[in-house]
Amino acid sequence: MQTQIVRKTFVGQLSADVMKSVLKLLGMASSKVIIHFTNDGLSVKSMDDKHVMYEEIDIVQAQLFDVYELSDEMEVGTNLGFLLAWVERSGEDDMIIWKIDGEKHEITIVAKDTKEKQGRKLSVAVVKGLEKFPHPTITKPYTVELEFENIGFQNVLGDCSLGGNELVMQFSKDGIFFKCGELSTGEINIDIALDAAFIKNHKLDKNIKELRVHLDYLSSVVGSLSSFGDVVSINYGIDNPITLKVLEQKMGDAIKNLMFCIAPLEAPEE
Repeated sequence: MQTQIVRKTFVGQLSADVMKSVLKLLGMASSKVIIHFTNDGLSVKSMDDKHVMYEEIDIVQAQLFDVYELSDEMEVGTNLGFLLAWVERSGEDDMIIWKIDGEKHEITIVAKDTKEKQGRKLSVAVVKGLEKFPHPTITKPYTVELEFENIGFQNVLGDCSLGGNELVMQFSKDGIFFKCGELSTGEINIDIALDAAFIKNHKLDKNIKELRVHLDYLSSVVGSLSSFGDVVSINYGIDNPITLKVLEQKMGDAIKNLMFCIAPLEAPEE
């Protein structure tokens, strides 16, 4: 008896504006991503080449797609750079049709003007042999939990960027302080006491005096999350990565899980 091979295909349709926001978020850690399609929606994982930042997002199809047709559960790897560049050229009234053919190993994006009924098509190859991204290990409960108003927090990080790319967040009973500069040499260029208005909520750990992080990674994530929520949470614990999530989501139940993990910087040896 010959086994029948099911041809795996996917067809999705959604507005160009939604597609732009989603693709920008999906490609935060790396343009190379792994997308897992199920009947419930899609799950995306990516990690940058230096293994500093990990990204994971689960999207509920019924809340985001106008059309979602999947022949069978499948997983594909792709380079989002081409797709995003193509979609960003779409107009406000464009509808995006997203097609994946597992047999041809290609992804097709059609941008169609809903008024003029004209379409433009881009096809890119599915990337084979992408590494499986390991989920960051959370070994202990988070003991530092911070919640910030996104826009105000972005402004603070923007000020810090004038001093360099190494950021130290210091915690004390007097507040939270940001220091940025050539920290390995002890040269501090920027020193900011965070205004209480930017802090929605916080829980500190007396055993954790500071948190060090790559400012460019932190800034890019916080900036992207502003499209999805007004409040961002930063969670940290000893031997754990820094985890960022968005609170008070603007997209309702469309995004079931949205998480970024950034490896903290080690303190210089004294």
